[in-house]
Amino acid sequence: MVILRNCLLALSIVCTSLSMFFLPLSCSEKGVILRTGQPAPSFALSDISGKMIRVPEDVKGRITAIRFWASSCKFCAAEMPEIEEVYKKYADKGLVILAVNIGEDKGDVEKFAKGYNISYPMLLDPGQIVTKRYGVISTPETFLLDRNGLIRQKILGEINRQTFEEIVIECLKEEKT
Repeated sequence: MVILRNCLLALSIVCTSLSMFFLPLSCSEKGVILRTGQPAPSFALSDISGKMIRVPEDVKGRITAIRFWASSCKFCAAEMPEIEEVYKKYADKGLVILAVNIGEDKGDVEKFAKGYNISYPMLLDPGQIVTKRYGVISTPETFLLDRNGLIRQKILGEINRQTFEEIVIECLKEEKT
């Protein structure tokens, strides 16, 4: 009986720890599974300067990375400057990066962007509506859209500069149909 109680206690601790690690799990709409080849869900969100950005209208004909993140995510903080380097290198060739912040205060997002010298748009999703529409389960999570607005790739978790750049280069080679 003692062994069973200890096992249940251990299982409870593990489950609690995992639920804290995957806090954004509560953001995902039940049953939302986006697949490659399907159109990306449309949305309109304001960036930290107040400019409204609409997908797919404002990114038509360009390769677009929609990155869901939170300032509390250490992986997001580590990779965003690397993603910035890729953005600066390929923005004039048609790369758009939209960093969708999951439910944080505008001031905190501005402070984060300035602290890491991020120049790509930082979008605010205060009600996590877009986050739910995309079925995001953790951060960082990235959806790469082709020039036609179709989901080309979904990246769960952290990605390094080299791998991200290789994916972007492949997408940029494709022609719009």
